[in-house]
Amino acid sequence: MTKVYLFLCLILSGTPNLSIAAMPSDLYCSAAPSIEIDPNIFLEQNQVSDIYGCTDTLAINYNPEATIDDGSCIILGCMDELADNYNPVANEDDGSCIYQGCTDELATNYDSQANEDDGSCLYLHAAMNVSVISGCAPLTFTVFNQTLIQEDAICLFELNDEIIETDCLPNFQHILIESGTYNLKYTYEHNGSITDSTIAIVVHPLPSTPIITYDSDNFDIVCSNCESSSIQWGYESSVVNDSVNNSMSVWFNDSYRNGFYRVTITENENGCISSSEDLFVLQPYFSVDNIEGCNPLNIEASNLTYDVAEVQYSLDFGDGTINDSFETTANYIFQVANTYTLTINATSPHGSGSYAQTVQVFPTIEPILVHVPNDGLVVCENCSLFQSVIWNMDGIIFNDFGPHSDYAEIYTVTGTTSHGCVDSTVFSIGNVAVSFLDENQISLYPNPANEFVVVEQKQNSPYSLQVFDFTGKMIYNNHLNQSKFIMNTGSWDAGIYMIKLSNNGTVSSFKLVVNH
Repeated sequence: MTKVYLFLCLILSGTPNLSIAAMPSDLYCSAAPSIEIDPNIFLEQNQVSDIYGCTDTLAINYNPEATIDDGSCIILGCMDELADNYNPVANEDDGSCIYQGCTDELATNYDSQANEDDGSCLYLHAAMNVSVISGCAPLTFTVFNQTLIQEDAICLFELNDEIIETDCLPNFQHILIESGTYNLKYTYEHNGSITDSTIAIVVHPLPSTPIITYDSDNFDIVCSNCESSSIQWGYESSVVNDSVNNSMSVWFNDSYRNGFYRVTITENENGCISSSEDLFVLQPYFSVDNIEGCNPLNIEASNLTYDVAEVQYSLDFGDGTINDSFETTANYIFQVANTYTLTINATSPHGSGSYAQTVQVFPTIEPILVHVPNDGLVVCENCSLFQSVIWNMDGIIFNDFGPHSDYAEIYTVTGTTSHGCVDSTVFSIGNVAVSFLDENQISLYPNPANEFVVVEQKQNSPYSLQVFDFTGKMIYNNHLNQSKFIMNTGSWDAGIYMIKLSNNGTVSSFKLVVNH
């Protein structure tokens, strides 16, 4: 038992405000043997160490590290229950008590305890107060009659010599529509004694109503009369702060923000406010994946309009073709070289808008070959239109504009323009006949092709099929004996290819366009 009491004694001796009077007298701490003990032994077993202090966040001596409130919190405030700002939780008066009442010693209801006048003073003569003495038109103000009205008294209120009230009312309201300076005069008469009081009221004019318009060329909303004023732009029910002086761009998050806009201006001198009428902006927007290329040019247009309700879209391709339901995307092929202006049009019950982009389609030129037997040459008549020309003569390649000797049987000439447009011509000399595609006998579809192309012949006879790229390199060669053949083009580069079909000594050649 002694060891137990000794252990408790050691703990208690290190703990404040704890008594050991209940212990046997022969086991007091002072009688215990002197033993050196590390106090951290106990902290390691109980890691939480209590911190005493003020834990009330409203107190001026709040201690955020305290875990036990020691009653030391100090909360400043007015401690007088009779004061208008009495603070029931304050425990130290800071002298801030406010007592409202009449502070004018000449008034009939003077309150010697009041330290803040509440406008309640009453007098035996004409006296009044108003809620505001200046403001923006239209200005509504309240007149407070501070006269202790006697029986049979007469009251008269005039505004710039015009009577506005004849009753001795304790208070009443009046509205001033027009701007200007007004003198409010109050006359009070009782028992032959007449007194009066005058207050000047200034009404400031409102700024001119701001006029806003939409500049579709620069995609800005412009205020034409917002100079010398503070400007606040609004969109739908929100205030936006991306304005620059008297204009604001409608470009927002990679598109044009559609909806209702307004502007509110504040006159810098007097603070009067005026707002514009709502302006509805409908600015459609779209993108095109290929804004230039060689014919035939395959494009995809994407509608990127910042959508609002009840809007219908159409896309004019600039060649007389119109897509009347351009909601998301639209695909189109321009066959003829030209400059096309594509226009998206949007209409809604609140307004309409448009946006245009230009697509440039460059010409694809087919080389024209002529045999000049007297000179023993094959001449390209229009190769001067190309930036580069490749001659393939029975598999022998030349990179020049020609002419060349007529020793070969089949000439494939590929020309590339300065815009990168490529086209080829197959020309034959001698016993090899070259004919154009006979659509009645051979079909090639789709053309342009993407993932595949179908070669179909009406007569089911054996034939050879060869494909050449624009450099004259053979990329496909096969001997077929079927009326319909599907050729995979998904792995081919986009461009123009020459298809050559050979059957019984006759060669048919034609072009295939591959687009991805």
